[in-house]
Amino acid sequence: MLAGAENRFSERYQLTAAIKFASSKSEDIGKAIIMNCSEGGAYFEAEADLQPGTPVFIANADDSKFFRARVIWRRELGRLDVKTFGIGIQYLDPIAEV
Repeated sequence: MLAGAENRFSERYQLTAAIKFASSKSEDIGKAIIMNCSEGGAYFEAEADLQPGTPVFIANADDSKFFRARVIWRRELGRLDVKTFGIGIQYLDPIAEV
């Protein structure tokens, strides 16, 4: 294995698309930009500081079908204009609608 290579079970697809999300700890619907996804999870950037372990529901920006996921990791991106976080999630039921 190459140094720095990641162990992944499925291929990661790069994209940039608007999504919406909700945390079980809040009734607010947040907006985010998804940057990549795979069969098991995704990475998105948002102004919300979602902590690891937080259950979330995600959907395409123009869709009403939300899917369950869990925050696996987060990091502050260090942007000067607005506080933004990179958030990695794991799908809990990739084919189940919530």
